[in-house]
Amino acid sequence: MAAPWQSGWAMSRSRSTKRPYWHRTDESKQGGTSTYEPPFSMHTLALSGFARGPRDKGLWRLDQLDATDRATMWEAAAGALGVRAPKLPRHGGAATALDSAVAVLRTVGHMKMATYWMESVGAFVLPAPLPVKQRLSDKVWAGHTRYTRSSQWTSDELMPNPVIRAAYAESNVKTLLGRTRKLGSAASPLEGMHLYHLARQHGVRRSLEVGMACGMSTLYLLQGILDAHRDRSVAEASAASGEKRERDAADLEPEAKRGRADGAAGDAGASASAASAMTAAEPATTQRPADEPATAWRPAAEHIISEDRFAAVAAPPTDVLTRAKAAADEGCLHISLDPFQETQWEGAARAQVRRAGLDPLSAHVQAMSHIAMPAIEAELGPESLDLVFVDGMHLYDFTLVDLFCADRLVRVGGIIALDDIKHAGVKACEAYIESNYPHWRRVWGTACDRTAGTWIKEGPDVRKWDDHVAIPAVAQRKRP
Repeated sequence: MAAPWQSGWAMSRSRSTKRPYWHRTDESKQGGTSTYEPPFSMHTLALSGFARGPRDKGLWRLDQLDATDRATMWEAAAGALGVRAPKLPRHGGAATALDSAVAVLRTVGHMKMATYWMESVGAFVLPAPLPVKQRLSDKVWAGHTRYTRSSQWTSDELMPNPVIRAAYAESNVKTLLGRTRKLGSAASPLEGMHLYHLARQHGVRRSLEVGMACGMSTLYLLQGILDAHRDRSVAEASAASGEKRERDAADLEPEAKRGRADGAAGDAGASASAASAMTAAEPATTQRPADEPATAWRPAAEHIISEDRFAAVAAPPTDVLTRAKAAADEGCLHISLDPFQETQWEGAARAQVRRAGLDPLSAHVQAMSHIAMPAIEAELGPESLDLVFVDGMHLYDFTLVDLFCADRLVRVGGIIALDDIKHAGVKACEAYIESNYPHWRRVWGTACDRTAGTWIKEGPDVRKWDDHVAIPAVAQRKRP
């Protein structure tokens, strides 16, 4: 709970007019006497009813909250006051938010505002009750994506497995230590579904992710890879069935009938040999391509945690686990890089992946991306991945190194996705890629164009050794 504070102001009422007025509690130090104007400031505006923890009574000054909490609480407080207030600006800091809030509070009226004065803390305490939590099954997300024709989705459509649905419904996940951790800055359902569509629609077999956190983006990518494997299996089975039907139809042609009726033993023997050869060749259509590994790649022993760490994790669904093992045997793999997964995140993502039954497809490397990605390239080879998702350090230099390594790891025709492009460092990298990577083509029309960038690598990097385009020249370039 936030500790009580004293703002230096106290409220009294005029004996004759009963009108409230505010005066300084220590005039010798702070100067001034009294005022009928409410002393709105950072130290006199508080919001209540917002619990940030199990023992939290929810009494917070406006400047003690981050931009997201401040906007959420202010919207609820304005509703409780009976005024329609614009959303507080997320940029400009607490001072800008204060100016917007004060402009609205001045319309409430001095007498009514006096009823919210709390003498014990010397502040206006505005009620900010949390809205009634909507059931996840009733919630509808709005947005456009180039991969579907719908612009609205329900939770079942946006959350392709029960572990994802449970995490968003409860707004928290269980760690390997058995503790509960809030999702915090996890990918939204729309952002997760974008990653799922990228993996499934493009038939991704091998991918890499920088940053795991609570594991929501990891789950979406793994589920997309798993469903893409099923799509390929169904397509291959359908193609094999179609070839068999064509052969059966050819056997029933009039010429074939006449040949069998004439009792041409030689022709019959040749037909039998051909049919036998075709039957023997059928399994070859489902064999792994030559460039696929015989077994799934696994990180070094120091990156693998013991099985007893998963003792508290619920058993995964058998059917999903069986499918994941089959996909892994055919070379499907998702590598996640996060040096803080076992410390800061307490293995939350690892527990999520195990609970969903997707563990056979997942490999976790506990190392910084600028160290791990070149090492993975040395082991798997250049252009060996279908997709790389970058959501790690948001500093300009770290992000740019991640994108450079991603370019070396992704094959021609593969996908690179970059999250949080609104951050200054990441946005500068976006501008650099747009101006200096002509072999990357931007994909527009996704569900999260404003928060993430998506590119397709259309060819090799053929720039000259001294080629460079200054970033400011294209930093303000508008979307086509």
